Amino acid sequence: MKLIYSILFFLTTLSLSFYSTAQNSTQEGIESYKEKLHEAIQTNDLQKAAAYSYEIARLYFKSGELKEAAKELMVTLSYSEKINNSGISQSAYYTLGLIHHDLREYNDAIKQFRKSYKLAEKQKDELAMADNSIGIAQCYAALQRHKRAIEPLEEALSIYIRHSQRESRQYCYNLLAEYHKQLGNGAKSNEYFSHYSLMESESNRERQLSKMEERIGVVEAEKIATERALGIKESELLEQSQELQKVEDSLKEAQELSEKQQLQINLLNTEKELSDMTVKEQNARIQNERLLRNSLIGGVALAGALIFVIFIDYRRKIKTNKKIHQQNLNITSSINYAQRIQQAMLPHLENIGELLPDHFVLFKPRDIVSGDFYWFSELPGDQPGEVSNFGIAAVDCTGHGVPGAFMSMIGMNALNGIVNRGINKTDQILENLHHDITSALRQEETGNRDGMDMALCLIKRNEKILEFSGAKNPLVYIQNNELHHIKGDVHSIGGGKKGKETRFTQHKIKIDQPTTVYIFSDGYVDQFGGLDNMKFMSKRFKQLLYDIHQLPLEEQKARLDKSFYEWKGDGRQIDDILVIGFRIDI
Repeated sequence: MKLIYSILFFLTTLSLSFYSTAQNSTQEGIESYKEKLHEAIQTNDLQKAAAYSYEIARLYFKSGELKEAAKELMVTLSYSEKINNSGISQSAYYTLGLIHHDLREYNDAIKQFRKSYKLAEKQKDELAMADNSIGIAQCYAALQRHKRAIEPLEEALSIYIRHSQRESRQYCYNLLAEYHKQLGNGAKSNEYFSHYSLMESESNRERQLSKMEERIGVVEAEKIATERALGIKESELLEQSQELQKVEDSLKEAQELSEKQQLQINLLNTEKELSDMTVKEQNARIQNERLLRNSLIGGVALAGALIFVIFIDYRRKIKTNKKIHQQNLNITSSINYAQRIQQAMLPHLENIGELLPDHFVLFKPRDIVSGDFYWFSELPGDQPGEVSNFGIAAVDCTGHGVPGAFMSMIGMNALNGIVNRGINKTDQILENLHHDITSALRQEETGNRDGMDMALCLIKRNEKILEFSGAKNPLVYIQNNELHHIKGDVHSIGGGKKGKETRFTQHKIKIDQPTTVYIFSDGYVDQFGGLDNMKFMSKRFKQLLYDIHQLPLEEQKARLDKSFYEWKGDGRQIDDILVIGFRIDI
């Protein structure tokens, strides 16, 4: 799926080096091409220099040495742009896009894919344009900008449909289904997934037919080869017969001339000279025709061999791309399964609603799984058998995505274990949690610094008291239309600090009148956006909470969600989001 310049480039490089690279390992191939590159530079053959440099970069990329591959591609571009070889330049920019994508440098990858796209567009190579559009779309998706990913993906799909690229079209359907799902467009997602499923079923049937056709094709190929060999042999026999006929005609003419030589001596000599000249001309013409025929046969054979090599390499790339695609699907499936496990471990909102009828939980993971989590549990009262107390917490673990999710599971299990031991004071719960996390991760031995920030509330309904302790994260509550802000302590849970040196402060708040309470992680206030692409900041967040605190709790959640998306705009979400709000009226 490359331009005509790319095909010529592959013909040159493969004819010069296919045999040696096929026999040597990847590293030996790199050294071999470096020697050829040096020779090309010495002879100032920039065409070959660009080709060999690209092959070196391709082998680095194949062996996983992405940084080396990127450096070598810059060398390739320096040669190809000097000789205005847009085919090699287009391939180099495309490969740079793949490298930046693999390094998770998605913005740089988009720039390279766009450069490659522009060159492909000038050369009217629609399939190369589609390949680059796929790369751009996948980068936007990785940046959580699924809305921006839809347009290039739809452009690629229309090209693949025009060019009957079945497997590429199926891949586009699968990506479009996933991106629309992320955007909440259920109908569109189902529509594209139906196309994908239908093509997958057809592909399975075609693979069965293909196996049968391959077995039949071997016999047919042998038959065709035999027929071609017989045809060539018949052609050679016909040419020999024609040459013999010409010789017989010449002998006949000589015999007739011999019978008349006695009467026409002078005329015979003249005609003999003319006849000798004619024979020489005929022999020369026959020799030239034979040379031309042999040259054509050799050229066709060489072209056929080169086309076969290109076809084999193309098939190998298709198989590799399919394998990579399947691996990506498997990884995504595993992460989705981890998401279901994490969601199953979180408290059920119905259980929270039984003790806190007026509440909301705004929970927006940055990735599929989250490093933030919320926790809720009934706690034993101060008197034996009393269960009038309950605790609720908003927790922000180190990292996000899969690493953060692992920490969240450790944190949930540790909190449940602590309250099961009968500990019912917020400062003691945090101190025990700090000790348990430090011990579980062996932080004093390994130097591990993972941990978590959190805001923990304990509601004692009989005493009309709310206890609060915070590890860096604060508490905001509103009484009588007055907003109060209580800071958490300056240290985190875990993080490599020794447990015996860590103490947390317990704050007590009277809740003998209607009180609206908010606890949250730092994801909302740290989100970049607005006209100047700045953080939302704590001051703006507290003002927003005050403005909405008299609304019903579900409407407050909707307002917070809307405000977040308006602030973020087209930018990416930088962290997990967790905001918990509840109203107490005892």
